[in-house]
Amino acid sequence: MGGRIRTCLAYPLRRRRSGGLQDRTGCRLARTSSDGAMDLRSLSPSDPVHSSESIATASPRVRPAISVVVPIFNRKDQVEACLRHMEAAMARYGKTELILVDNGSTDGTWEWLSQEYQGRARLLQRSGVTISALRNLGASAATGEYVSFVDSDCLVPPDYYESMADVFATVRTDVAGCMYGLPEDVHWIEEAWTLLNCPVREGSATLLPGGSMAVWRSALEAVGGFDETLITGEDAELCQRLLDAGYRIFETRRLTLVHLRNTSSLTSFFRRQAWQSLGMFGTARSWRLDRVILMTVAQLVMTVAALGCLLADFGTIVARVSVALAIVLAVPTLTVAYRVLARGGALLPVRSLVLYTVYYYARIWGLFKIIAGTRRWV
Repeated sequence: MGGRIRTCLAYPLRRRRSGGLQDRTGCRLARTSSDGAMDLRSLSPSDPVHSSESIATASPRVRPAISVVVPIFNRKDQVEACLRHMEAAMARYGKTELILVDNGSTDGTWEWLSQEYQGRARLLQRSGVTISALRNLGASAATGEYVSFVDSDCLVPPDYYESMADVFATVRTDVAGCMYGLPEDVHWIEEAWTLLNCPVREGSATLLPGGSMAVWRSALEAVGGFDETLITGEDAELCQRLLDAGYRIFETRRLTLVHLRNTSSLTSFFRRQAWQSLGMFGTARSWRLDRVILMTVAQLVMTVAALGCLLADFGTIVARVSVALAIVLAVPTLTVAYRVLARGGALLPVRSLVLYTVYYYARIWGLFKIIAGTRRWV
């Protein structure tokens, strides 16, 4: 039976003249056929790229060669689905090469890859390293003009590489991609979190996820690739170095792919955010204040203040609890308000407040892990 897949839309919620509908999260619904193939043709923008500073007047040119790098660790079922969709998109485009980099899989994935993809892809293995090291190893073997990084738990649409070539041909940019799209049956946590972080418009960006990013290979080599010392946050750190070096990053819904592994509970959301926070200092610079780190520290200070309020000898217990709760929710409330203003509309305020409260406490937990030097697990 066919299903539907949500893809993050880079525009405010509205009804398009073409008659296509968006759901209440600002995401377009794309159908899948009975064999799991995605039909994202309706996602192709009918209007031109509207970042005027990014429009190029380049003439038509020969399609560039694209090297596709997929880092892999276990989860053979998802790897199979990823590569099935990947090969369809690559065959449709033509000028591509597939590089699979395994991190010492222990569930038979490497053996399966060696059997099924020998001769069809370049197979590399390096065990016990960060995902940055896997991506760099794959990029070092690449011969294409552009390197497309796709994580093994993601599905690309059939026209993904055609769209990628079109973006690089028509937009003055060195890096292109989009935040992850979501399956239709996703939990409300992931739906709300994606809405909070989905870009407002297509155009210049400061961050793209490492598993949904295409980079001009010369630019990647010029900045030295991903930082292999970072457990997480390697994509944000790379994007920052690319921008500092004068390269351009462009986010477009034309390069939306679907992420399969999504959060289904507040506990798993906490654990994921705590794990991702282990690389929070990767983007910190002595001459640049990191806003998320500052807000995390502010939440920690407010929590201490709230505890002091609870222990203080004033008023009734109800009054002290009310004041303490207001203090604890101050930073998450400011963050949600900022997101509402940035997007120009409501963002499920109660759910958003809950998620950002959990988010900041997850980052505080990650901060303690970093200080304690126990960053391998959360």
